[in-house]
Amino acid sequence: MARGYPDFEGDKSGLYLKPEWAAKEGKDKDFLTQGLNKAFGESKDISYAVPALKILLVTQLFASNMAVVAADADNNQFCIVEISVGDMPKYEVGMNGGGLVVLAKPYVIDSEETVAVNVTNRANHNTNINVGFSGYEVDA
Repeated sequence: MARGYPDFEGDKSGLYLKPEWAAKEGKDKDFLTQGLNKAFGESKDISYAVPALKILLVTQLFASNMAVVAADADNNQFCIVEISVGDMPKYEVGMNGGGLVVLAKPYVIDSEETVAVNVTNRANHNTNINVGFSGYEVDA
């Protein structure tokens, strides 16, 4: 193979008809929920149970934590975002107001396991919380 060119040998590439390709393609999954008027220490979570014979690859976590009362909008909007599988925490990050975490390597959630993303308000005032995650589901 010449330098700088892709390797088209073996089964690393190929042409597929649309129905054949659809069977190989993952299905996008997006999950989002909201918790209103959460006090310090209160949280909101969202979870998903992966169906049998499927695998979920989580690629992004997102959250926002915004003041309920306008007078608190210029204060810090601290929150903690955690993803867990079953009872096992996988990743935790602190944010101020929220954000998006793009995972360099997707978290693999196996068939019949439950994944949950939780956001906890750590601001000194009540907030509205948005929490979600996204990825894609493939056959096991």
